[in-house]
Amino acid sequence: MLKTRIEALAAALGIVALLAGPAGPASGRPAVAGEQHTPAPPAAGQHGQNPPQGGHQSAPEAQVPELPAAGVEIVVDNGITHQVMEGFGATTDARSRDGNDQIGAMRPKVLEAIYGQVKLNMGDIHCGPYEGRWNPEKVEGLPPTSNDNDDPNSFDPTGFRWGRSDDAKTRLVDLAGPLGFDNFCLSGRISTRWGDPWLGELRKKDRRLWLEECAENAVAVLVRWRDQYKIVPRWHQLFNEPLGGNNEVQGANERDIADLVKACGARFRKEGFKDLKMVVPSEETVRYSTALARVILDDPQARQYVGAIGYHTYPYGSIYCDVKRILASSGAGKPDAAEVRSRSELRDLASKHGLQTWMTEVSHGNADRFTTLRGRAVQIHDELLYADASAFWGMFILTNLRPTGRSHGGDPAKDEDGMVAFDPKAQTFHLLGMGYAVGHYARFLSRGAVRVEATSAHPLVQVTAFRDDGRKTVVLVLINNARAAAQVKVSLKGFGNRERLTFKGEQSTAKSFWAEIGPFQSESPAGLALSLPAESVTTISAGL
Repeated sequence: MLKTRIEALAAALGIVALLAGPAGPASGRPAVAGEQHTPAPPAAGQHGQNPPQGGHQSAPEAQVPELPAAGVEIVVDNGITHQVMEGFGATTDARSRDGNDQIGAMRPKVLEAIYGQVKLNMGDIHCGPYEGRWNPEKVEGLPPTSNDNDDPNSFDPTGFRWGRSDDAKTRLVDLAGPLGFDNFCLSGRISTRWGDPWLGELRKKDRRLWLEECAENAVAVLVRWRDQYKIVPRWHQLFNEPLGGNNEVQGANERDIADLVKACGARFRKEGFKDLKMVVPSEETVRYSTALARVILDDPQARQYVGAIGYHTYPYGSIYCDVKRILASSGAGKPDAAEVRSRSELRDLASKHGLQTWMTEVSHGNADRFTTLRGRAVQIHDELLYADASAFWGMFILTNLRPTGRSHGGDPAKDEDGMVAFDPKAQTFHLLGMGYAVGHYARFLSRGAVRVEATSAHPLVQVTAFRDDGRKTVVLVLINNARAAAQVKVSLKGFGNRERLTFKGEQSTAKSFWAEIGPFQSESPAGLALSLPAESVTTISAGL
């Protein structure tokens, strides 16, 4: 089981209290000294900067052993299964509004890179803001939104502007859908800070009406796509950092967030979206996402509408935001005990309620392309292992290199957390480090693949394994973080194959990304050996 694996890793590294779950009598586990059970929301405002987190007693640092000359033993056990994968995605902006296409003639090739090469199948499509009356030709930046009418139970068609939403359908989904982009959310999320400040003003006057108008605003885009395009998504991400980080639901509190889930869920059902599930709360940090999710899930009326707990891994500079800190901790064979614990708590909360966990945003890794590739590959491994994440999203699908040469994260040489960078002036584009990292997983897996137990005898060699029944394959993602090549011996248990397996795959080093390897045969039906280059990421797959 997962806990057995973590216990073994903790023992090997001398990390204490790695498995400590939620503090307090209910869990039967001891509280960690200095840890808040329900943390306060992080200070609002663009994630801030994060010094090393305090409040946790660190164990004495253990020495990571050298790679054994006899090879590193890896065991993949199909008899122990974990989460079912939803897929991989990113914040999704079609880069077109009211017919103004910011990508132009390169659009098919750019989207083919994102959805045909990286193989994203998920994302939250930015469709708004859309409620209000304005002339698109006279708007620069965010439009002046306003209420469509005074009745939250009746849509006024003249009170909505669907230019961004309609362009997302024709210039994104119609092109990317055939490439596998089919598990998306429609982002009509509640944002009183930027998208719809009029809703924030309404809350001060009439809280009940505010809840109803928020619900109308959230469901409007779902009704539009169902009625106009016959498209009904499976998921809806209601918030993006509502109280911490961006503080997009300004002035609200935790009770308000739970009540918004109830109000929106009830309106979704009223409009006929009986199978739609919400992803909440997608807060700035793992710990605050868990705490706010707990408030929501403690309310049985709100809980019925939730299907997944979303979370981010900020603030800027923190261990799973800054790529070099990822590589200095988990990538150096020393996963941070507090970070593992926070993910275990999140995983346990989700498991208690039968929910998935999704990592839905991270950026500002501050590293070059290959460092980002390896660091984010390590992060994906860790989110899948410690949080049982069923989905992993990068930042933007597309990072525009602005005329200044700077992009979302600042220095373009260190802004590698989108999928693709596009230069509109030169009409050129290239894959980014995050795209390559995600591709090591997404290119080999389909929705419904199951993560199976996989253990490595050495902390510098990390492994994640899957059984993909849709493709009838076994998939291994192997990361060698050592500065020397690693010889690995893989034992495959419980797959039932009687013949030797034929593997092929892709390998990334500082010299080449996604280089093809194989085909090669396993030494036996249940075992194979291969060499992993120093500081490399390797994905191999075999038919079952």
